[in-house]
Amino acid sequence: MILAFQKPASHGPRRRARTRCQGQFSAWQRLLPVVALSVAVTACNPTGSEPVESKPGTPHSAASVPLPAGSVSPRSRPVAQSVRYAPSPAQRERDEVFSLLAYSVALKAWPDRQKPSPSRCIAAVLVNREHSPVCWARNAVDITNNGTSHAEVRLLTNYLNQVPQKHATGTRLYVTLEPCAMCAGMIAMSRADGVIYGQTADGSGRAMERLTFDSSPVGGYPPYSWAPFSAPAPTKFRRMLDRARREYRGQQHWHDSSQYRAIIERAAQALQEYSPKHEENREVVRRALAFLAGVPREYQALPYDVQCPPKASSSPK
Repeated sequence: MILAFQKPASHGPRRRARTRCQGQFSAWQRLLPVVALSVAVTACNPTGSEPVESKPGTPHSAASVPLPAGSVSPRSRPVAQSVRYAPSPAQRERDEVFSLLAYSVALKAWPDRQKPSPSRCIAAVLVNREHSPVCWARNAVDITNNGTSHAEVRLLTNYLNQVPQKHATGTRLYVTLEPCAMCAGMIAMSRADGVIYGQTADGSGRAMERLTFDSSPVGGYPPYSWAPFSAPAPTKFRRMLDRARREYRGQQHWHDSSQYRAIIERAAQALQEYSPKHEENREVVRRALAFLAGVPREYQALPYDVQCPPKASSSPK
């Protein structure tokens, strides 16, 4: 006699439910590194504040402590800063002066407000350890019909072709627009100390932070071997540009718009009228104005030696 035993019908649904739960748990396991990285990024900088100083070349880690609050990013989203940068009050003032100089260099090539700027009104200035500007460049994408002719690329290429050294160690860049991935990579490869930017880039920004962020604690990748700092310019004109860009609804390219030009003109005028609070920066302002006077309005094909570096006769004493 053969007895047939049948498992209770309730076992089937339980097994299916258990299998389904196991599958969901596996999916969550796969997502854990992503969630952990997101939490780590938020912990690094919950407010999108300005970076704080650290030794150049020190990466920012997912395990770092939160940064002190500063000015909030116009996108108001959590970001990981590259290298900590907290300038002294006197250095912060110099950062403002050279940011105004970068705006002025950009505006100088845009004499006709009725026509688009040939350089998209984007410029970069290189400053050495002695707080003297030593080179300049403007965006030349439209002039050269070359999508890689960004101001930072032209600046570093031209400067390193003019001096007897292969790196730009000890310098920092002041740019009117936050560097893209290409420019951030070149700044890192040049060994420049860092970059101060005069306007936040919407889709192409935070490239330096991406290059130097250490996600290895959560299964990601270590930072690039050289980590220049990246910080927003400490000037009201950067905040004005960021706000106006968010609100802009015109048909023209933003950098050709009358709204953009109006702010850049005010920034250039502010440099002419600048009165430093720190006595040691009076000479810095004089050097910036003398350097600007020697920068040509016309496009300069690479390589060029006009104000890159300045000649002894035009250099400050």
